[in-house]
Amino acid sequence: MAQVTIHPVTPATLPWDGKIPDSISLVVEEANGLKKVKANNDASQGVASTVQDSELHELFAENVLAKLWRVASRGLENNNPPTAYPEYVPQEKMLGDVGKYHLRESEFWTCGFFPGTLYSLLYRSIRHPESLPKGLPSQVLGSEFQSLCRSWSEPLHSMATRTDTHDLGFIIEPALRLDWELTGNTRSLLSLVTAARSLARRYDKRARAIRSWDLINKNDVKIISMEENFIVIIDSLCNLELLFYASAHSGDKILAEIATEHAKTLLTTHLRPESVSTSSSNGYEGQLYSTCHVTNLDPRTGSIKARMTAQGYAGASTWARGQAWAILGYAQTYTWTKELIFLDAAMGCAEYFLYRLEKQRETDKSYKIPLWDFDAPIENHTPVWDSSAGVIAANGMLILSRSLACRGQASLSWRFRDAAISVVKTILEFSLAEEKARFVSVANGEVFVEDVTNGQSFDSLLKNATANNNAGARKRYWNHGLVYGDYYLLQLQGLDVQKSVLGEKQPNTIRAMANLASLKPLQLDPKEKYTKKIGPRFLISYLRLQLRASRATHSSDKMAVLYGVKANGEVDGAAEVSAALSASLDQPFKERDSTFWGDYWMATIGSSKIKVVSQPQPYQVDEMLEEDLKDYQVLIYVDGPSVLGVSGLVTSYGVIDVLKES
Repeated sequence: MAQVTIHPVTPATLPWDGKIPDSISLVVEEANGLKKVKANNDASQGVASTVQDSELHELFAENVLAKLWRVASRGLENNNPPTAYPEYVPQEKMLGDVGKYHLRESEFWTCGFFPGTLYSLLYRSIRHPESLPKGLPSQVLGSEFQSLCRSWSEPLHSMATRTDTHDLGFIIEPALRLDWELTGNTRSLLSLVTAARSLARRYDKRARAIRSWDLINKNDVKIISMEENFIVIIDSLCNLELLFYASAHSGDKILAEIATEHAKTLLTTHLRPESVSTSSSNGYEGQLYSTCHVTNLDPRTGSIKARMTAQGYAGASTWARGQAWAILGYAQTYTWTKELIFLDAAMGCAEYFLYRLEKQRETDKSYKIPLWDFDAPIENHTPVWDSSAGVIAANGMLILSRSLACRGQASLSWRFRDAAISVVKTILEFSLAEEKARFVSVANGEVFVEDVTNGQSFDSLLKNATANNNAGARKRYWNHGLVYGDYYLLQLQGLDVQKSVLGEKQPNTIRAMANLASLKPLQLDPKEKYTKKIGPRFLISYLRLQLRASRATHSSDKMAVLYGVKANGEVDGAAEVSAALSASLDQPFKERDSTFWGDYWMATIGSSKIKVVSQPQPYQVDEMLEEDLKDYQVLIYVDGPSVLGVSGLVTSYGVIDVLKES
C-alpha cells in the first residue's frame, strides 16, 4: 500500500479567504494531494439517520420517568425498607394482576435491576437534563428522586457479603455503581468491592471457573452434589464486570484475573461453533457461535460432563437471552482486558444473533423481535417472544461498536451500531406498552402520576418478555413485562443512543473526522501509516489556525489539546508541546496541575484559554469531553495506531479535529 507523507501545513501556506472550511482535515488532505470523498448523508448511512425516528424518542419520553416514579413511590408503601422487589408485569390474568408488578423476595437474583433502573434515570437527570420533561418542579428530579433511589438500594448493601450466589453483579452493580459514580458515596464503592470479593470465593482454580448454581432441582433434571458437579451458566459472563470494576478501584488484581480466567473457560464450555456465515456485506466474517445455557463440569478437572438448558427450549437449542448474555458479557470483558479472543467471541455471538433474527423473519415477516428460543417450535401459530433478549443484545452490540471504532475497524463498528439501533427501534415499535403515564402538577407544587388514558395502566415499559418457558421449569411464565428488560432498555442511554435520538451538540466551530455524519464516508484506511512525525510546531500552527477560525465564527475561545492519546506505549508529549506553545504564544503556561484525567497545563492568550492534557487513555476521552472539557473546543493529537480509533469515541461535543502520528 502506498505510503502517505504529511507536509506540515501552517496558516501562512494555507489559502484562506475568510470563510470557514467544512473541515480543516480536508484542507490538510487537499494540501497533500489526498483524495477527498464526499460525505454521504443518505438516511441509510449509520445512526445519525435515527435522529428523527419517533420510535427511539420513546426512550426519553415523559412516560418513562412517570412510570418509574409511580412504581417506586407506590412500592415503598408498607415496604420501606423494601423486602420485596419488582420482577414481572403480567399481560394475562393467568400470571396475576394484569398491568401490576409482581414482587419477589429481596434475595432473588433480579432484585438489583429496579434500583438500577431508578439510578439510570438519576444519571439522565444529572448528565442530560435537556432530555427530561419540561415544567416539573426541581425536587422531582432532585432530592425526592435521589431519596427514592437510596431507599430502594439500601437493602443491597447487606447482600454484598453473600457467597451463596454468583449473581452479585446483577444484584449489586446496577444501583451501587451509579450511586458511587454520581454521588461519591464511598459506602457504595465499599459494597461493590466487598461483593466482588464474595463472588471471587466461588471461583475454583481446578475448574478454572466461578460456580454459578449450587444445584439444579427441576421437574426433569436434578443435580444435587457439589462435590461431583460444578454448574456454570452463560449468564455468568455479565457478572464479571463487577470483578473488573472492583479490581480497578481496589487495586486487587486477583479479581480481574479470576474474571478473565472464567471468561476464557466459557469460550470452550459454552460457545458452539456454527458453520453458517453472515449475509451482510459488512458483517463479521470470522467464526460464528451459538451458545449453551448450562454446562456441568467435573470440579476436579474442569472437563465437560453435560450440556443442557434450564430456561431455553432444549440443550442443543439457542436460547435467545442466553445468546444476548454472551454478546454483552464478552463485549464487556474485551473492554477491560483488550484480549482479542473476547472481541472475536462477542462478534461471533452477535453476528449469529443477527443471523437468527434474519432467518426468523424469512419464516414470517411479522416475527420482528427475538423469539424466546430461536429453535423452539411455534405452537398454535402463536410465537413466544423475548423483548429482553433484544435489548440486552443491543447493549452488547453498542459496546462492541465502540471497541471496534477504537481499533479503527470502522465498517464493523457501524455494522453492530446500526444493527443495535435497528433492534431497539423494532422492539419499541412492537413491544413498548401502549398504556402510557404522565405527570400532573397540583397547586402546592407537588406532582402525581396519572394514566394518559383513564383505566389503562401497565407498570413496565416493555411487554413481550419471557422469563422462563422451559418445559421442565417449576414455574413457566411468558408474555409479560420484565424488570431487567426495562433496565437494559434504559442502559442504552449511556451507549450513544442518547446522542442519536436527541441530536448531537453542535459546536460553533469546525468539525472534522470526529463528526458522526462524516466519519464513515471519509473512508480513511487505518492500515496506512503517516511517515512524517507531527510535532509541536505543527500543533502550534494548527492551533493558531483553529483560534482564528473560532473567532471568525464568534464561538468560545476555550480550546484544549489532548496530546498523546494512545493505545500503547508510555510517551509523555504534553511537557514538550506545552513548552513549545509557551515559547510561541503570548503567555507561558502555568505550572503543571492534575485532575482525575491526568496532568495538564493551562495558559491564557488574550481572551483565549488553552489547556493541554497529557496522555489521556482512549477509554477516558469520551467522559473527559463530557465533564472536564465540556465547554472547550478540542483538538486531539493521536499517538497510536488509528485516527479512527479515537474519533470513534468522540462523536460529538466540541471536537474540531483529530490528528495522527505513525
